Amino acid sequence: MLISQLIRSVYIFGVFFAMLADYLWMDFLERFRSDESRTRAEARAYGRWGRRLRKAALRLHGVIIKVCQFLSTRADVLPESFTRELASLQDAVPAAPYPAIRRRVESELGAPLETIFAEFETEALASASLGQVHRAKLKEGQTVAVKVLRPGIERLVDVDMAAVRRIWMWLGRHTSLGRKLDMKAVVDEFEVITRQEMDYRLEAENIRKFRKNFAGVPGIDVPYPFDNLVAQRLLVMEFKSGMKLTERDRLHAAGVDTKQLASRLVDAYLKQVLLDGFIHVDPHPGNLMVEPDGTLIFVDFGMMGVITAEDRQGFTLLVRGLLTRDMDLAVKALAGLGFLRKDVSTEPLKRALIFLLDHVSGLKIQPGPELDKFVQDFREWLYEEPLQFPARYIYIGRAVGLLVGIGNTLDPNLDWVKILKDQALPLLEQSRRSEAKDEGAGGFDWRRLAADLFGPAAGPAVDAVWTTVKDTGMSLIRLPGQLERSLAKLENGSVQVQTDLSGLSERLDMQARLMNRLTWAVLAAGTAVVGSLLQNAGQAGEARIAWGGCGLAVLLLLGNLALGNARRRRRSPHRRRS
Repeated sequence: MLISQLIRSVYIFGVFFAMLADYLWMDFLERFRSDESRTRAEARAYGRWGRRLRKAALRLHGVIIKVCQFLSTRADVLPESFTRELASLQDAVPAAPYPAIRRRVESELGAPLETIFAEFETEALASASLGQVHRAKLKEGQTVAVKVLRPGIERLVDVDMAAVRRIWMWLGRHTSLGRKLDMKAVVDEFEVITRQEMDYRLEAENIRKFRKNFAGVPGIDVPYPFDNLVAQRLLVMEFKSGMKLTERDRLHAAGVDTKQLASRLVDAYLKQVLLDGFIHVDPHPGNLMVEPDGTLIFVDFGMMGVITAEDRQGFTLLVRGLLTRDMDLAVKALAGLGFLRKDVSTEPLKRALIFLLDHVSGLKIQPGPELDKFVQDFREWLYEEPLQFPARYIYIGRAVGLLVGIGNTLDPNLDWVKILKDQALPLLEQSRRSEAKDEGAGGFDWRRLAADLFGPAAGPAVDAVWTTVKDTGMSLIRLPGQLERSLAKLENGSVQVQTDLSGLSERLDMQARLMNRLTWAVLAAGTAVVGSLLQNAGQAGEARIAWGGCGLAVLLLLGNLALGNARRRRRSPHRRRS
């Protein structure tokens, strides 16, 4: 058992190091290629990495499939050639054999299968990374969906999470993306959610809460759980079936209005985010179905996101700032939500938000020197890594990305700015009134009067104006004291500027070369160990890839040493003359 776990971990590391070596080689060759040639080479490389990951996931199962499924949905930040290779994993996870599933069902229920079910289909209706679903019929006659945790998945999760944690920690230390993300918090969040998904008692609670939130909402349906048939590794719920949201032709043939369906989907998520603070964060096409009458069915509640009242207030301020084009308010909201690092210049971000608003509002963005300068300035700003992504929003951000993609598929002309104005603002006003009522707020409500007289957009506008007036007033109050303290520092000479940078550049160059050499040496040693282990395990193909990565790392190390010696020789005559 220990040997098989070691081989599994080594295989995961081998795949990662092979992709890393491939990336470093491609990065080395980029300096010799034209832009067009580089673009084609990158597309081929990303496709190759996607195929390698997909094959590894199908071979290993477990958490690796879940990681790949997560990556396949991030077409907003990952290349299309990469995500396309992983997309098939959403629906192509092999099912566990029926005898093992039967034993698990009987163990969880504490009774033979035939005493509870009149029928039980041996072939899985759906199969995922952690569990699978079978259709059955109870003795009482109800058709149900039986969700069963895969046998042995707990052990695989322990092994895989240890490997994934080490890889993600390495990415956090050595990549720009890892530095923007708190990788420890991300992997902690991933593990917590994964282990929560493995307890179907928690999913049953999520279903009950979600059903309560949407009770009485027309056009939304949620299957109910059978409370006496819920266990840690087993969940029996009402059976629901329908068409996938992405099957536009089938939806049109059934007479479903896809534009209305898109609006219903967006409404449902606005309610979850802005009112309930309890969000279905896995809205891929397999978890959202449509009945012939257009009813939207939510299934699979293992992954749920929670937004606190404080976070909802922050998102409310962000929406208000965007709709009233108050970029100061929008940036303040982003900072309050934790997306901005401290003491960064926010002007490039404000310009980017205005650019984004113009784009989604349908305004034509004219190419030219001004646009080119903006793009260049924004890239330089991003290079300084001013943004950070709190781990608690990773899955919510993923859900938003999926939602936008599905919404645009159902209605290509979806106007997101109009949605914010016509659908989000009434919910914001409803949320604000509810919170004010809970807090016992009294007095005259100017925002409510403005909204009643001039429409839902007026309430946030009044808020924005009042916030600006209040902040300006507070600044005026603080200004005399700040001026007095600054002038006092200037008068007593405590403000100093030091500009002695002698020798700094040379020392930094030397430090960088030493770090590069250490990196190549560690990589060479690591891939050599991985290659040896894979060779002993009989994985000849993967071992050759690891040995190739080892050879590449050695060559790069030798090249770095030679380059350093040449630089020292070029500097030495100058030093003798001086």
